[in-house]
Amino acid sequence: MARTEWWRVARMLAPALVFACPIISNANAQVRSSSAENELLLAGGVTVVSASKTAQRIGDAPAAVSVITAEDIRRSGATTILDVLRMAPGVDVLEPNRTEADVSIRGFNDIYSNKLLVMVDGRSIYQDFFGSVLWHLNPLPISSIKRIEIVRGPGSALYGANAFNGIINIITKTPEDLVKEHENVYVAHSTGDQTGDISEIRANGGNLKGLTFSVAAEHDHTDGIIGQDTDGNSRDRYTVPVITADFQQRLPTGFLRIAAGSTNAKSDLAARYFTTDGHWTVSNATLTYDEDRTRNPIQIRMSASALRFGDEAGGGDLLEDVGSHTYDYEIQQQHALGPLHHLVYGASYRTYAVNSVLTGPDEHKQQLWGVYAEDEYHLASSTNLFAGLRVDHNSDYGSNASPRISLVHHLTTTQSMRLSYGSAFRAPTISDLFYNYSANYGNTPVQFLGNSNLSPEHIHSFEAGYRSDQKDGFAGVNVFYNRITGLLDWVPTQFEPSPPNPPGIVTEFTRMNVSNAHALGFELEGERRLSRKLTAQLNYSFQDVGKSNDQPVDFSPKHKINLGLKGEFVPGLSGWLAVHYVGTSLYSGGGAPVPVPPYLRIDTSLQYRVPRRGGGDFTVGVSVTNLLNDMHVEVPPTAQPVDQLQSGRWPRTVWFSVSGRL
Repeated sequence: MARTEWWRVARMLAPALVFACPIISNANAQVRSSSAENELLLAGGVTVVSASKTAQRIGDAPAAVSVITAEDIRRSGATTILDVLRMAPGVDVLEPNRTEADVSIRGFNDIYSNKLLVMVDGRSIYQDFFGSVLWHLNPLPISSIKRIEIVRGPGSALYGANAFNGIINIITKTPEDLVKEHENVYVAHSTGDQTGDISEIRANGGNLKGLTFSVAAEHDHTDGIIGQDTDGNSRDRYTVPVITADFQQRLPTGFLRIAAGSTNAKSDLAARYFTTDGHWTVSNATLTYDEDRTRNPIQIRMSASALRFGDEAGGGDLLEDVGSHTYDYEIQQQHALGPLHHLVYGASYRTYAVNSVLTGPDEHKQQLWGVYAEDEYHLASSTNLFAGLRVDHNSDYGSNASPRISLVHHLTTTQSMRLSYGSAFRAPTISDLFYNYSANYGNTPVQFLGNSNLSPEHIHSFEAGYRSDQKDGFAGVNVFYNRITGLLDWVPTQFEPSPPNPPGIVTEFTRMNVSNAHALGFELEGERRLSRKLTAQLNYSFQDVGKSNDQPVDFSPKHKINLGLKGEFVPGLSGWLAVHYVGTSLYSGGGAPVPVPPYLRIDTSLQYRVPRRGGGDFTVGVSVTNLLNDMHVEVPPTAQPVDQLQSGRWPRTVWFSVSGRL
């Protein structure tokens, strides 16, 4: 690392140390001294599983982790997962319109947001064709979410490809959870701006032999914020009906769970894929065997998912007649190797196949094998060392090794510091490898070609963190420096002959590994109970992201601030206020860079819960996004095609909701 970059890292560490020192100076002298005490701490604190594939307290985790609970989601009045993610430190959320969204962690957001692994109960919903997540098309009612775990930093050492800058693991409520909450039937309806409405009904039950179930149906609709183009076509409208079924059988050592979901949706994806009135079929099924009552538990997961797109208008759309199916298999075990070592190891296999006119007439298939292991070694009563390695092999681009090492030292029973190094890779997608598409620009036909000789993009990350958990809240800081190599981009490879044509007229672009980049920054986060009824959350994220030639990277704002207030003012009446500030960023879109202006967005919600005699309750609520502004801009209109009108301009929205648990 050059001296100037070390100096920049040191300058970032300074405010982090200032933030941390007052807390450290008030620390108690106690440290963890036994595994029994560790279990007590685990039982009393917020636990996570995504950082190391084993349950642990956040302060014990080998990575920076944030958790969004079901109660946080309920209080916020959020109608989408995206609105919830805006509050998390280090997370970039960009919504050009109602149907399309890009989410990333620590920069490198773009129109496919392909450097983030998103999972539902450990099952990847990353689309291998373009490398993106179709957030609004996944059959996942927001009310079914138990918590969302956000891991910032590389995760390929355990999760393999595409856990590049981070992981979002959406963990749903099991049928057993719902029955324990005494929920038999749940109904909900919300209505809001853009003639939007969301309706849901869910039934849950079980028997004395340990079998529990949950079946649900949801209907989600909006006319969008953009309106129609000159031909009368909608640009960001969708109708998404969802059906889900979930069955769980309790066993002596664990449980067996079968979960499935499907949607047959009608949706526009005009800004990204140039589709209007497209029909999408998205479905998945997962079988999980999970031991949670044994000393060395085993988990086995098998899942299948399928996506089909068909253009109602017929012809001309970028995703005309795309179909794909994915099969995932994974087995892992946790094993205590005496009092000093706790090992997590496993193997996975993934096969993916896609048909698309964009990649030629033949079906393209990929096979991915992976094996991994990570050991948590207790160096001392207050110090743990995590050392892990995963090796992946892909049938198209070969093998990759992803190591991770993390040292976690407990200053006291409530305070910990962490130093870590990790690497990860972003796999070339099917379109990166085999794309073959021609478009006319003016009078010039231009060919876009994939490249079967591509290598994965790689990241090497160095990180330091501190966290203090107290009875009335927590405070933490994380500092990181990332080196990225082999970034993919379109490179001009053929030109019109000059003369007689003007010089520089490109007739062919090819996908290539062409550039390197860096990212350095820090995150401050904290939560504190101000009174018995009011809690405040605050986080600030700074990230300086640029390519090797110091060119800024799309949608990587340097500054982000989130402030949240939540509380219950009188019995049954709860409220939520969230303030989001996002600083200036950049959008290039293949042309001249266009600055994205900073914006301030304030969201608020009030929920009133009315208990009912004989059990159950119902809640009425109102939520407002963009409370103080009539409009804020997330993508400048000048960066959008003319026929997409005001894509990226978000008006104030108001939603009314009613829900009941019977």
